[in-house]
Amino acid sequence: MSSDHHRVSRLIRMASEIKTNPQQEPPALIRALGISKPQFYKDKGALEKLGFSFRYNRTQKRFIIDRDPYIPIYDLTLTETFALVMAVRQLSATGDFVLTYDALNAVRRIASNSPQDQREFLRSCLDDVVLKEGFGCDSKILADLQKAVKEGRRMSIVYDLYSEGGVKEYTIDPCQLYFKRRALYVDAYVPDGTPGSFGVRSWTMYMLLSESNSGDSIQQLTSSLRQMQTLARFVV
Repeated sequence: MSSDHHRVSRLIRMASEIKTNPQQEPPALIRALGISKPQFYKDKGALEKLGFSFRYNRTQKRFIIDRDPYIPIYDLTLTETFALVMAVRQLSATGDFVLTYDALNAVRRIASNSPQDQREFLRSCLDDVVLKEGFGCDSKILADLQKAVKEGRRMSIVYDLYSEGGVKEYTIDPCQLYFKRRALYVDAYVPDGTPGSFGVRSWTMYMLLSESNSGDSIQQLTSSLRQMQTLARFVV
């Protein structure tokens, strides 16, 4: 039983790492998972048997997910669906963005297959109760941030400096997203070479830029995050 538990935990963590930090190199991923190289390929094969497959693209310097299969949705009562909506909000307290984001998308799919009146109400619950009240952002920002991290896109943001007054514009290379006290934050690399953490609640405006980051800065930031057990974050 213990062996099966550890195996399941490893597989879930590997899939989450691939989605959370696709820009890290294979040796860095193996170190982050705390497993040996043979175990890495054994677990990779186990995930492929489940339908989840990925590979490392050396040209793009990132992992690519080739398959992430869909699973049929079974009938749920309205109250069970409500419970799932609120559970997603509570899940953000763990700080695990990938699990929370995937759970949020799962509830969205359940809502989309519901009768129209229920569908509109559930979508409203997700947008107002989970995203705006729970995470401090709306669905478009969340989707654009996920796209920026996944595709290695650069962003321009206008940040509200509450402590100093006024606003400041930053160009950032988003690396990873996480929740802290039910608010969304972005670990990012600023082109001048300074890593930082930006609370999304403080954004007054943002733009997803057409240019992509080099990938090297993201790998450097990811490496720094891995080396430090406690990141001395600054929230500007």
